[in-house]
Amino acid sequence: MRILKCKGLIILLGILLIVLVTTSCRAPSIGLQDSVEPQSLKRPVQTKEKGKELLTEEELQSTGKDRKIIKEANLNLERNDLAEAYEEVQELVKKYNGYIIDSHQWQNNNQKKYYRYTLRIPQQNFDSAIAGLKDLGKLKDERFTGRDVTREYIDLKARLSNFKAQEERYLELLDQAKDVEDILKIEKELNRVRTEIEQLEGQLKYYDNRVDLATINVQIVQPSPIIGSNWQIINSFKDAVRGFVKSINLIIILIGALLPWLLFLFLILMVGYFIFKVKRK
Repeated sequence: MRILKCKGLIILLGILLIVLVTTSCRAPSIGLQDSVEPQSLKRPVQTKEKGKELLTEEELQSTGKDRKIIKEANLNLERNDLAEAYEEVQELVKKYNGYIIDSHQWQNNNQKKYYRYTLRIPQQNFDSAIAGLKDLGKLKDERFTGRDVTREYIDLKARLSNFKAQEERYLELLDQAKDVEDILKIEKELNRVRTEIEQLEGQLKYYDNRVDLATINVQIVQPSPIIGSNWQIINSFKDAVRGFVKSINLIIILIGALLPWLLFLFLILMVGYFIFKVKRK
């Protein structure tokens, strides 16, 4: 019995030692905070000595790592024939190893057609895909944006490394633990650490996907038709007919609204006329 208690004391001392080492270490670390409080994902990891901020721009450049840039482009094109636009966009996307994530076609009140596509293209093929899309019609407008997420990416990887180191230490303690209470405490902390690892890995995968595949929004519109003088006369005549019909409809509605009052007034006049004739007799 004394041996079991001694072993339990040794394990608790081991957990305390981990907390002291991780909080006093100068390398990037994440403490247990009394062995139960989880660290928020929004909290930045320290990458230098205590009291310093996150990586500076010079430190990011000195890492020698590739910049993580999320690229996005918006193109507005004009084209007479839209029938083959979708097939041509599909061929271009296939050529550059991308895919279409959204497609929308609509027509406004003036019978003007619009096609809109959202494409994901590997970043190395971004410029070539843009050039190919511009050949599909007359370029009316273009816009390019880029978001540098290098700092966030490096910070996430540092935090992930720290949590994985904690996971290994807890696994070692779990192998040595004999007391049920100690095992439950270690498993609780292990589950917390693994949850943090899963969330960080999910964020890194999201950044990898957005960086590796650029987003291109393409809108292709049919130019407004040029109307000749004959068509203008016909359209003017049609507008006049529509106006006449609307006027007739308005008059009918007005008569319908006044008719009950006219009937009521007519009855009053008839009664008055009848009374007048009776009095005269």
